[in-house]
Amino acid sequence: MVRNLRLSSLIPAGLVVEAIAENEGVIVITARSG
Repeated sequence: MVRNLRLSSLIPAGLVVEAIAENEGVIVITARSG
């Protein structure tokens, strides 16, 4: 399992991350356009 993953590698340019949540191994990223 990867533990040191950069968020920027998952989120396309131009999006602003508003929240990150983890629950039972599922990661939910809430983002909006910049």
